[in-house]
Amino acid sequence: MTRAARRVRGTRGHPSWAVSGAVALYVLLALLAFWPVSPVSSTTVPSCACGDQAQEVWFLAWMAHALRSGTNPFFTSYIDYPRGVNLALNTSMPLLGLLAAPLTFLHGAIASYNLLMRLAFVASATSMLLVMRRFCTGTVAPAIAGLLYGFSPYMVGQGNGHLFLLFVPLPPLMLLAVHDLATSRTATGRTATGRTPRRTGLLLGLASAAQYLVAQEILVTTAICALIGLAYAAARRPRAARARLGHLGAGLCWALAVFAPIVAYPAWFFLRGPEHVVGPPHVVSALAHYRADLLGPIVPTLDQMIGPASLIRLGTRFGGANPAENGIYLGIPLVLVLVAVVVRYRRDLLVATVAAVGLCCFVLALGSPLTIDGHATAVPLPFALLRKAPLLGGVVASRFSLYVDLCAAVLLGIGLDRLLAARRAARIAAAEPGAGRRRRRAAPPWRASAIAAVLVAAVLVPLVPRFPYAHQAAEIPPYFSSPAVRQIPPGSVVLSYPYDAPPYNDAMLWQAATAMRFEIVGGEATRPGRDGAGTSAVLPLGPPELYDVFVFGVKGRDSPLPLPPFDNLSLVDIRAFVANWHVGTVIVDPSVGYGTAQVLQYLTAAFGRPPTVSGGVDVWYHATG
Repeated sequence: MTRAARRVRGTRGHPSWAVSGAVALYVLLALLAFWPVSPVSSTTVPSCACGDQAQEVWFLAWMAHALRSGTNPFFTSYIDYPRGVNLALNTSMPLLGLLAAPLTFLHGAIASYNLLMRLAFVASATSMLLVMRRFCTGTVAPAIAGLLYGFSPYMVGQGNGHLFLLFVPLPPLMLLAVHDLATSRTATGRTATGRTPRRTGLLLGLASAAQYLVAQEILVTTAICALIGLAYAAARRPRAARARLGHLGAGLCWALAVFAPIVAYPAWFFLRGPEHVVGPPHVVSALAHYRADLLGPIVPTLDQMIGPASLIRLGTRFGGANPAENGIYLGIPLVLVLVAVVVRYRRDLLVATVAAVGLCCFVLALGSPLTIDGHATAVPLPFALLRKAPLLGGVVASRFSLYVDLCAAVLLGIGLDRLLAARRAARIAAAEPGAGRRRRRAAPPWRASAIAAVLVAAVLVPLVPRFPYAHQAAEIPPYFSSPAVRQIPPGSVVLSYPYDAPPYNDAMLWQAATAMRFEIVGGEATRPGRDGAGTSAVLPLGPPELYDVFVFGVKGRDSPLPLPPFDNLSLVDIRAFVANWHVGTVIVDPSVGYGTAQVLQYLTAAFGRPPTVSGGVDVWYHATG
C-alpha cells in the first residue's frame, strides 16, 4: 500500500467505532418501535395481551419453572389438564426461555418477553452487519444491509407478536458457514476465514441446534435456502463444485456431529413423545391462505408509514389480511436497485447465487396457487410440492419473505460497497504524487458518496415502518400478585372463568404471574385431535352442561350454544366434573363482561356457598368439598 493510500485509509476511522455506532442505531430503533413501553415492562404486552402473545409469555414462564423445579421442559400438564401438552411440537422457544430465565425469576415472564422482542430486532440486524463485513471493504454498506434485514417488512410484520419468528440472527450466520464450506480452498483445506472445515462445521452445527431450539420452521426454511444456493452454484461452476465437495461434506459431517446430540431428545419428543401428533403440527388448510401476492413486492401495507392510502388498503388485504404474515413488500426503488446490481455484477458467483436464492424464495413465498391482486388463479406453483414432502407440510409460504429480505440486504450491501469502493479508489488515486492531471479528468470523489446516499434514501424511505406498535395492558387481577394466591395449593388444578380458550388466554397469564403455582383446565397449544392430527382446538369440558356454561360466558351472545337450563341436573354435572377432574379451586374474573352473572349463579348454586371475593376475583377454594 502506498503512503497516499495509507493516508486516505487513516481518515476513515476505526471500524469498531462505526460498528458500535450502527448497533447503537439499531438499539434506538428497537426502543422506538415499542415506545413508550419500558423494555422490561411487566404489565404491558405488544399488540394484544391475548392469543399468541399470551401463549409466548407462558412458554417463557414455563421454561423458568422447569429450571426451578427440575421438570421436563418439553412436556407439561399445567395447561390442557389432565392430558397435558407436548411442548416439543409447539413453538415453545426453549432456548429463549433459558436465556431469559434470570430476568423471568426477577421480574416475570412479561418482562422477559418485552426485552426479547427488542433484542430480536437488534440481534438480527447486528448479525447481518457482521456477516456482510466479510464481503465488504467498508462498514457503511454492512450497516445499511443490517438495517434493511433487521427492520425489514418481514421483521416489522412479525414484530406484532411472533417472538419465535422475529428472533432470526442465526440464519445469516448459518448461510455464511455453508458459503465458507462451499468455497473452501482445496490446497489447504481451509475456508476463506482461515478456519478448517471441522471448525466451520462445528460452528454450523451449534448454530443450527440453537435455531432448532428457537424455531424449527426457520431452521427448515434456512436449510432449503442453503440447498438452493448450493445447487445453483454447482450448476454454474460444476468443476469447482466437484473439487470442493469433499470439504463441504466433511464440514457438514462435523455439523451433524454437534447438531444431532443436542436436538436428539427434543426431536424424539416431537416425533414419538407423549401427546405427539401424526403429520404436521398445524392444520395445513388453515395455513394455506398465508401466502404472498404477486403484487406484494411493490404494494405497501399498513406496516409502512409512507404510501398512497389506496395502495396501503390493497396491500393490507394480501397474506390472509394478517399483518404478521404479510412481509413481502420491497418497494419499487429497491426492486430497481437490486435488478441493477444483479445485471452489473452478474458474472460474480456470489451475487448471482444470492439473486437466484432470493428469486426462488419469492416464488415459494407465493405459495400455491398463484395469487394476483388478492385473487387466486389456477396456476400451480412449486410450493405445492414442498407441502407434500414429509415433515414440511406445516411450513408457511409467506414466511419465505424472510429470505427475500435477507437476499435483498446482501445484494444492496454488495452493490453499495462497490460503489463506495470506487470513491475510495478515486481518493487514493488523487492523493498519489503527480495526480493533478488525472484529478482534473476524473469525476469528483464526492460524486460516488452522493449517489450512494441518494440510493440509500430512495430504497429505505418507502420501507419506513409504522412505529410504534400498539400495546395493551395485561389486565391481571391483583389477586395473583397478592399473598391471597398462596391459598391455592401448589400444583393443584384450577378451573378458570373466562375458560382459557384462544384467543382468551387470561388464565395462562395468571399462571405466568404466579410463577406456575397451579395447573389449569384448557389453554392454547397444539395437541393431537381425535384422529391424531394436530389441532389447536381447546379441550372441551367434561359434562356438556358445564362446557355450555363457560363457552356461553366467553362468547356471550355470539355463542353457538344456548345457555343450559338452571336445574338440578346441571348443578350435579358441575359438581361431578369438579370431583372427577380433581379441581381444587375455581376462579371467576367478574370484569370480563357479559355472562359473568350467569356463571356466578350456576357455580354458587352448585357449590352451595358464595365465593370468596379477593383481589378483584371470585374464588371457591376446596371446590371438591
